[in-house]
Amino acid sequence: MPSGSVSGGSGNKKTGAKSSKAIQAAKKKSGGARGVPAQRQIPWLTIGGVALVVVLVAVIAVSLIPKYQNQQELSAWTPSESNQDPSDDIEGVLKLEYPAGVHVAANQRVAYDQSPPFGGPHDSVWATCTGTVYEQPVRNENMVHSLEHGAVWVAYNPDLLDDAGVDT
Repeated sequence: MPSGSVSGGSGNKKTGAKSSKAIQAAKKKSGGARGVPAQRQIPWLTIGGVALVVVLVAVIAVSLIPKYQNQQELSAWTPSESNQDPSDDIEGVLKLEYPAGVHVAANQRVAYDQSPPFGGPHDSVWATCTGTVYEQPVRNENMVHSLEHGAVWVAYNPDLLDDAGVDT
């Protein structure tokens, strides 16, 4: 029999197949041929899920923290049983008491002690409180009545303010 030939038929083939399987199993277990460790699969799905959770927590924190801080700041200026009028703590706030609902006739003028006036006797008709910008001065008596109803009155002296200031 020539050297290198297999004799004995199928028995040796089974042994050869078993040896081949054993070698492949050993390679898998050891990480492949030549002792190189097997490469680990990176769990991208897990990493992506964790990253998504971290981003969501950050977005929620960024949106809620300023609201909480604003709420804390506003609570100092919100009336309560212990602090009926928080404006008492604001430096420079002037409080004057005026009798309520004292109306004057449309042809009467009031000598106010403040300029612009913010209280006291006033006309029985108020100025429009819908954001109207008046081209001509409105009687103080009508504007004070508007203040009584919660309007905000922004007044300026046209001799002291240029067009850009008026636009602003």
